[in-house]
Amino acid sequence: MQKENELIGFHYTSLDCWESIQKTGLKPYTIIKPALRAKIGTERVNGIWLWTSRLYDLPHIGCVLYQMSTKNTTKAVLLSVGYPKSDRLSTENGIVVLYHSGHIGNLEYHTGEEEAVIITEPIPPEKIRLLQTYDLMELWKNEQGRIKSK
Repeated sequence: MQKENELIGFHYTSLDCWESIQKTGLKPYTIIKPALRAKIGTERVNGIWLWTSRLYDLPHIGCVLYQMSTKNTTKAVLLSVGYPKSDRLSTENGIVVLYHSGHIGNLEYHTGEEEAVIITEPIPPEKIRLLQTYDLMELWKNEQGRIKSK
């Protein structure tokens, strides 16, 4: 059950990482984003990247493909993550909100409209829920079977 001072964010990762997250939760890791410099004076921070809203269409597909390509896997997951409002990266000017622009090659899948926050504290496993698993090879096999049956 979500508490009053708790928010829900969304996190993409590999299936292998999800298997570890189920045991240990999400731990802060190094995030490097040039957009951070204007907000906190450095491009580097330890934290957990969470989207503030669920992504759809090309931004969603881009996140799934990004996880697969950077983690050398064909299996990715989307997680729902509960976290305390107080754990968001903030400055004296307020919560640090990032609007990400992302691309794979020339394919721009984030245009700076999607909002993300960085969580500075570990998130325990009981606050994390699997929403969806994506298996590129299974999708391919299903598509091949569909094409052959035509």
